[in-house]
Amino acid sequence: MAKRAHARTFDEEQDSLLAEIAEIVLYPDPWLNTPNDQLGGQPPRVFLGSEEGREILHNLVQMVKHGMVT
Repeated sequence: MAKRAHARTFDEEQDSLLAEIAEIVLYPDPWLNTPNDQLGGQPPRVFLGSEEGREILHNLVQMVKHGMVT
């Protein structure tokens, strides 16, 4: 089954999320590898591999941007 033309690819979604993380974290790589209490003690990088995980990370980034997470 072919994907719709406007559907974003895995790489596009991941790149977009990594750019979003870089806007709020000075050093994204260490942050991505550090266990995070907001993610059940898992490092954020674990969540990059699935659409659901990327959505969870996106929501966390949005909460940080709006001061809802410390």
